[in-house]
Amino acid sequence: MISARCQYNLPEDAVVYCNFNQLYKIDPDTLDMWFEVLKNVPNSVLWLLRFPAVGEPNILKSAKNAGLDPSRVVFSPVAPKVGLLLIINVVLSVLHSRCVSISEVLM
Repeated sequence: MISARCQYNLPEDAVVYCNFNQLYKIDPDTLDMWFEVLKNVPNSVLWLLRFPAVGEPNILKSAKNAGLDPSRVVFSPVAPKVGLLLIINVVLSVLHSRCVSISEVLM
């Protein structure tokens, strides 16, 4: 089964940046850096896992405070690895993840 962007509410024509770490691993400085990237790349979105869901409101509030339309941050449940490379453009990492999340996407 190949994943399609529409399954995850991702725009078909956008640049999709993603990070599949648990939300607690994303520190404020990293998040601000990603928001700056989004502001400078029109028609782009940040795809994050809904894990844990209680973190979503904080991320969306941070996006708004950074001057970014919160709709450009898309959350989804854990996605199957099959086909992910066909729907994402750039995989982002966090400093202390040791590249585990990136290597899992590439497997």
